[in-house]
Amino acid sequence: MPNWCENYVRIDGPVEKVYNMAKAVDDERLLEYLVPVEGTNMDRTNAWGTKWDISEPSMEHKVEDGVIEASFMTAWGPPDACFNTYLMENDDVTIENYYYEPGNAFAGVDGESVELPASSKDPVWEQDGLLQDVDRVFNIRENMREWEDEVEDGPWNEE
Repeated sequence: MPNWCENYVRIDGPVEKVYNMAKAVDDERLLEYLVPVEGTNMDRTNAWGTKWDISEPSMEHKVEDGVIEASFMTAWGPPDACFNTYLMENDDVTIENYYYEPGNAFAGVDGESVELPASSKDPVWEQDGLLQDVDRVFNIRENMREWEDEVEDGPWNEE
């Protein structure tokens, strides 16, 4: 079983391309649509940056305006290699991808990653702009606070 990486992506581009991408998101085949790969899991990992195509998609779209906003899961990490390869050949499209991988404690935007602090009280939350950006999307710090409160108030801490 992989660690699952949460992704939130915004894609802007020509209506026809965005329409086809929206269909690919619905079919859980976005990466295969963007960068077709025949071969092994290793071939896909090299081409996409992740072992398998997207799963558990949720999408809002304004295809008529050329915009998709979608959330989905990928195995182990974000599909940055896939997006970068696609964008090199499609300069009329923009893709912004936020990602969060809680199992290995990292998050980022468009391939720029940051290690997550061990505590919601760590001052780096206030100092790191990238960390603040991903926190706005995934609410990481608040979820961390809730977990810390549960651990602190748990029955194992009763006297």
